[in-house]
Amino acid sequence: MLRGARAVWLPAAAVGAVFLALLLWQLALPRPYYTGTNSVGVRSVVANVALGQRLCVPGLELPAGTGRIELGLFGQGASAAATVSVTAAGRTTTTTARWIPNPPGPVLAQAPIPRTASSSATVAARICVSPIDAPIAVGGMAGLQSTNDLPARLNGAPVPSRVSVTFLPPAGAKRSLLASLGAIFARAALFRPGIVGAWTYPVLLFAVLPLAFAAALLLLARGAANRPLRLLGRTVAPSLAVGLIAFVNFACWALITPAFDAPDEPDHFAYAQYLVVLR
Repeated sequence: MLRGARAVWLPAAAVGAVFLALLLWQLALPRPYYTGTNSVGVRSVVANVALGQRLCVPGLELPAGTGRIELGLFGQGASAAATVSVTAAGRTTTTTARWIPNPPGPVLAQAPIPRTASSSATVAARICVSPIDAPIAVGGMAGLQSTNDLPARLNGAPVPSRVSVTFLPPAGAKRSLLASLGAIFARAALFRPGIVGAWTYPVLLFAVLPLAFAAALLLLARGAANRPLRLLGRTVAPSLAVGLIAFVNFACWALITPAFDAPDEPDHFAYAQYLVVLR
């Protein structure tokens, strides 16, 4: 072993072992999961539903394995309840969602339904909600994205907004991230350049980035031993090696990060906003 290199390899091995153990633990840990969503978050109230009224959301795709429906609901008083009906495959199931309101924000209220058969990936569905004891408000996003969007209907009248609907498995069902990696990689590859596929992410995460990490450690170890890094019989300048490692790193994350998104930009903005408030 090169003199001085041990001071690099031993701490790196210890830290790497700890992080690898934590990573495997988190990947194998069973946790609640969604079977799907209609890709609409809760940004605001999109419909107020009075007693005796009914809000229906058409044009949904109910995923196989679904056993609960989750809606962003606002209520009044100490408790709230609503009737939720799901129509799919020619059958209507009616159940009740009960929740404790959390003014001024919504509660992600859940309503259990019979588990959706898995004969097909999804089935066309419509969900309707009606208040039981007091008026409720339903959360979603204002406006329709395109002419293909079907508006929700309040007592038959169109509501030009999107209602947030989330689908979950039956209560108590859990799944590890390890078991979901295939679906995660496939969905992450959607809306990406043609060179990116589901295969890209395991290659980057489990091969390219670890190799870049090992290359950085090798560069540090050679530097600690006062031995220049050599490649194909030629000495590689440290500045060039650092630049290449940095390029591989940011190129990987450029492919991994969703388009038009950044992992930490909101935190940078919040920090600048915090400093402005302090001044």
